[in-house]
Amino acid sequence: MMLTSLPLYMDTILNFSIDTNGALSAMPYLTLMASRILSSLIIDAVIMRSGFKKVNIRKTCTFALVGVAACLVAVGHVRCDSTAAIAMLCLATVMQGVMIPGFYPSYTELTLGFSGVAFGLSNAVANCAGFIVPLTVGVITEENQTIEAWQKVFYIGAAISVSGSVMALLFLRTDPVSWAQDPDKQNLSKPGSKKISNLFQYFYGTFSNEIAFQPNDAYFPL
Repeated sequence: MMLTSLPLYMDTILNFSIDTNGALSAMPYLTLMASRILSSLIIDAVIMRSGFKKVNIRKTCTFALVGVAACLVAVGHVRCDSTAAIAMLCLATVMQGVMIPGFYPSYTELTLGFSGVAFGLSNAVANCAGFIVPLTVGVITEENQTIEAWQKVFYIGAAISVSGSVMALLFLRTDPVSWAQDPDKQNLSKPGSKKISNLFQYFYGTFSNEIAFQPNDAYFPL
């Protein structure tokens, strides 16, 4: 939401100039970058050195989405206080960065050798927000550039954040799914692997039932 709509909010509600708008719109992403790096390092250290279950640590990280929601609601209520609005947006991205070590590693932990395919599919769906969000914001604010209209936008973003946190708390897991533990499927990327599952074949453009790769196959150049 912030990527596509933040400059518009700063222009119409906070009344920043184009030059100032660009610089301030970048600030939340600088804090997001720093938060992602630091939180990932810290969470990895906690997992390795503490006695807590990894799944509980991951779920705790995803709870940061509730903090994101709180910050978005706060942005809608600071009204034209530009300093407070920018501070809340930066804090929201800090919380978003803390959330990253919560669910991003689950692709690899759950699907092992299929993590690339799993991430690609889920990321494709997630990126639909890139056109859904601007359309939604336009419907709400196009003829009504008021603080009250933007509050609705931030409420929607907050609701989505909270629902994401709830889903993660209920369903996030770190142990591999059964089909990802199949020996043949775990070794798909290695020379000499015996078979390729139909799922793997589909995504890589082959439709035969089984393919046996040899170590000197063109797919695995020496």
